[in-house]
Amino acid sequence: MYIVWICGHCNEIVVSNSFRHHEMDFCGCGRSGCDLEEYCVRWSFNEHRPIVLGKYDYNFFEELILCMKEQGIIELVNIDGKLYLNSLDALYIRDLEDKIINSLK
Repeated sequence: MYIVWICGHCNEIVVSNSFRHHEMDFCGCGRSGCDLEEYCVRWSFNEHRPIVLGKYDYNFFEELILCMKEQGIIELVNIDGKLYLNSLDALYIRDLEDKIINSLK
């Protein structure tokens, strides 16, 4: 899930991602932050409460993996019955996911 929120102090729009665990997303002024997890949201703020602008219950990362696998762009490695990405493919897909997330702003 992704939450789009705005800092109540500097008005910067930030997107938090529940699929990146234990990662506090801060605005530019550093006075507001959000740690979005699968089952909870932890907010950090001074004076002005952040405002949630929207929620997206979707997993762009997994969808990108499926699309790229079907097109033959990436190959998943089977180790003990589990499928894994190589680290360069994972970094590339994370970069694409970040670009999609930024477009939600």
